[in-house]
Amino acid sequence: MSDMMNIARSGVLASRTALAITAENVANVNTEGYRRRSVATVTAAGAQTTPQTLPTGGQGVSVTEIRRAFDHLLAERGRTAASAQASAMAHQAVAERIETQLIPGETGLDGTMRGFFDGLARLAASPADMTTRTQALRGAQALADGIAEIADGFLQLRAETVAQAELSAARAQGLLADLHQVSQQIGQLGARQTEGHHPLADRRDALLADLARELPIAVSLGEDGRPEIRLGSDAGPLLLDRAGPARLSITAPDQVTLHITAPDGSQRETRLLSAGRLGGLAMGVGAIDMARQEFDQLARNLAEGLNQLHRAGVDIDGQPGQDLFRLDGWTATPAATNAGQVQVQIRLGDTQAAQGPLEIVFDASLAEWQARDSDGTLLASGRDRLLLPGLTVDLAGPARDGDRVVLAPVTGRALDLRVALSDPRMLAASAEITVAPAPGTSGSARLEFGRPAGSPAPPPLDFVVTDPATGEVALQAVPDGAVLATATLGADGRVSMMGLDFQLVGAAQAGDRFTLRPTGAASGNGDVAQAMAGQRRGEGGALGMLDQLARVQGDLGTRTAAAQRAHATAQARLESAERDEAALGGVNLDVEAARMAQLQQSYQASAQALSIARSLFETLLRMI
Repeated sequence: MSDMMNIARSGVLASRTALAITAENVANVNTEGYRRRSVATVTAAGAQTTPQTLPTGGQGVSVTEIRRAFDHLLAERGRTAASAQASAMAHQAVAERIETQLIPGETGLDGTMRGFFDGLARLAASPADMTTRTQALRGAQALADGIAEIADGFLQLRAETVAQAELSAARAQGLLADLHQVSQQIGQLGARQTEGHHPLADRRDALLADLARELPIAVSLGEDGRPEIRLGSDAGPLLLDRAGPARLSITAPDQVTLHITAPDGSQRETRLLSAGRLGGLAMGVGAIDMARQEFDQLARNLAEGLNQLHRAGVDIDGQPGQDLFRLDGWTATPAATNAGQVQVQIRLGDTQAAQGPLEIVFDASLAEWQARDSDGTLLASGRDRLLLPGLTVDLAGPARDGDRVVLAPVTGRALDLRVALSDPRMLAASAEITVAPAPGTSGSARLEFGRPAGSPAPPPLDFVVTDPATGEVALQAVPDGAVLATATLGADGRVSMMGLDFQLVGAAQAGDRFTLRPTGAASGNGDVAQAMAGQRRGEGGALGMLDQLARVQGDLGTRTAAAQRAHATAQARLESAERDEAALGGVNLDVEAARMAQLQQSYQASAQALSIARSLFETLLRMI
């Protein structure tokens, strides 16, 4: 009778434990990181045959353990998918912001560029009109400002992205500290206290999932459930072991670099950040730098092409043309050992700048910055502003004694693009030499003229077609008509004489004459302005400036679309991994309700058996 009561009692206890675990599952259905528990039971073995006893049947049921629904491979797959998705999402966000900087449209840079070239075309038609000149110079200023503003936007976006990378590293640092604390608590429980492990294991896995969203990690669990974490792979730098977490920091002078300091003080650094939010932000910084390089090249092409044409012309006063645009500037590089957080802004003046590099150092005893040249000569000093030859340096932020900033000249950045002219009279719209058909010229041909860069301007000349059938031409002096050189036109109408290049386009007649004369002041010649306006669209297979801008915009759009596709793929893989993990460790209320009903019946049956056994036992006692 006691066996019957013990068997019933074991059923009641097992059912009660299983009901409690089921109730815990239901209560935690919406708890983040919770994994479903289940009860493992076995039949309690009966007594074995001995010389004094007979064998007995089973002695009921016993609970062997409370199991936590967990699969290491599924968890690893989930972390990998989450890390890839976080990386793709961060990269996509940066790529979209890069593309936004150069959105095509009339209000964008391409609209400003078209307005600039339209102004040059109007200048070519009316080179002596001051209103047209003023509008053309304003168009150049608007274009330079637009390009510099976009370049500054890229620079600000890069700074923001690096700051986000620093925050990501800081979050990863905090998660490693939390994981170390949980690991210590797991170690204090001991391997046998499985029920005590479950909440800590849930916490551990949730922290690991959060860490994987920041960094690519490889995790190995010890027999007691304590994690060892490495960066990227099992052979990567150690991030956490029983000695404690590593310290993380970020630098990004060029590429994003993660610096790892182990608990023993040893240091490692890596740029191989293949996944996680930090990896996506690192790719974003790389994408920004690539866009900046392309945009800098666009600005250089614009400035160099137009400057070359502008220098070949003459202004309204008949003076040789100067550069239309400038691309020189300065960079400020704080020393890595600075204890303060100083921000530097450099503005260029109209005078010749000092020869660089220059060094500015904070002297705490004087509470001022001091600027010195490479020879150590003091150039200027001040608290928050330094007035240097051709430069104004503004400094802000807390500084510490000995903080240093190196100023160095740089050229070729879109950020520094600006108009080199201040007076619309200085626009060199006219060609230095005016070529025109002389009175009496009967043919329909036109003469194009050029000379090597740096060669002196020719004296007044006449270009004469002596025999159009054979292509014989001559250069004659003015005013005596002396023949200075003769030559024969090539098949394409080109010929070189006296170091000058000519091309006769169209049908000429014998005796046709073209005059080459220096362009005077207030000329109506707009050939240089027309040539500069022609830079809008390329000729002979070369890309014009609008074409080059469209190519940069297209490249950015292509890279953004690729980032969006990568994010969509990573999101799909993450959702698949989450479904598989939910199927294993998630709580299904319908399933739990059915199990609760089944366990309730088992509990009631065992309780009924216990009640019957008690009743029988009492009956037997009364019969004695």
